[in-house]
Amino acid sequence: MKVRAIIKNNITNVRVLAEHPMETGLEIYDETGQKKPAKYIQKLTCVYAEKVIFLAHFGPSVSENPYVSFSFKGGKKGDTLLFRWNDNTGDIEKTEAIIN
Repeated sequence: MKVRAIIKNNITNVRVLAEHPMETGLEIYDETGQKKPAKYIQKLTCVYAEKVIFLAHFGPSVSENPYVSFSFKGGKKGDTLLFRWNDNTGDIEKTEAIIN
């Protein structure tokens, strides 16, 4: 996950690029004719000051490497945002970002 968080006028603007293949389970391998297994992010959360400030639920129709942008009031320069996504196969990715 690539994250950028910038504060301006007491509003923290956050941009997230979740690097993930987001396979629908409908695509077919050319070589074998078999379907590629579904693999997509189901939930993306952002926690700040021990509170969930952003929650998104995704499904198989979301494109590869989804991009998400959101803003929230408050935040302080130097504070940490915690991000986590879970996908349908049980994989989890976590990352942190510092507010600039």
